[in-house]
Amino acid sequence: PDAIDDYARGQRVIGLSDPFDVNVADIGLGVSTPPQVLIATPFNYSILVTNFGPHAASLVSLSNVVPADAIFVSANSSRGACSYANGVLTCDIGGLDVGQLALITVTVNPSRGGPLAAVFRAGAFEHDPAFPNNVVTNVTDITGDEDHDGMRGRSRRALDDRNGAT
Repeated sequence: PDAIDDYARGQRVIGLSDPFDVNVADIGLGVSTPPQVLIATPFNYSILVTNFGPHAASLVSLSNVVPADAIFVSANSSRGACSYANGVLTCDIGGLDVGQLALITVTVNPSRGGPLAAVFRAGAFEHDPAFPNNVVTNVTDITGDEDHDGMRGRSRRALDDRNGAT
């Protein structure tokens, strides 16, 4: 008899894994920013990555494609390390025991006005039964004129009007 037949009859077979013997770790993600920021004013994303259990999580990571209308400044993590290359931020947090968290601070500098949407994703090696809490889209309102020329949110048109320019 082969191993598949033995497994089908409920006999223990070395070499086949038990599909119900899986470590589970619910990784949760929370992101906050100021509700409104001026153009060319750096601001922070404060990110909490938490392991809600029921098992320890390994190879925990966070990723974010930095929005095109923002300039990456820096990223720091309370656990592990962050790197930035080709517009993508990656933080390798490492392991998190049940209840442990990592605080990550990401600083960007917005380059134009309007809503700035940033999508953050977290995950681990273990199966996550609650995947929807691993992805957060954060929208920050960037105020100022889209023609910003370094005047920290003041409208070029308003200044031109005041100075009599046409």
